[in-house]
Amino acid sequence: MISHVILYESSLLLVCLLGDYLPVKVSGNHGNLWRALIDSLTHGGVGFLSWAVLIQARNFRDFWECGISGSVATAIDADHFIAAQSFSLKAALSLRSRPFLHSTTLTLLLCLILFVTGYTLNKGWIKLLSVMCFVAWTSHHVRDGSRRGLWFPPFGSTPLIPYKLYLTITLVLPLVLMLLVH
Repeated sequence: MISHVILYESSLLLVCLLGDYLPVKVSGNHGNLWRALIDSLTHGGVGFLSWAVLIQARNFRDFWECGISGSVATAIDADHFIAAQSFSLKAALSLRSRPFLHSTTLTLLLCLILFVTGYTLNKGWIKLLSVMCFVAWTSHHVRDGSRRGLWFPPFGSTPLIPYKLYLTITLVLPLVLMLLVH
């Protein structure tokens, strides 16, 4: 059991480091496309592995859940295209303000609503979904926060999250939730 957690945590750190290093090395005509692809894959990998740590994934169903978590972590960036009202990558990357799903206030509120709904209706799968969304969205926001800070409308934004703190939060959050959930 502990060996799984060590493997997933090590993989999580590696995904973060590679996902932050590789975009710097990309240039050329399709640089923005490659950087966006690497960024999305990194968000997905972090969401996948964070959930793997939390549930100590060992079987097909567990990895299926990890895939959903990774997809949820990646899906946040669809709001760039929604806000740009275009499928153009250039338009999505040229927004003047942050798109709505990058609001930490909103995503925390959505997670809380999901959890309370699951608790009220006594539906375990809704409570599970609320924790999954919390892990996926928080990991996405923290990673983005290392470049832009966290956005808490209507209160404003935090300063940039220092790189080592971003890595620490990313590695510790699923461990803390694992202890709370189990």
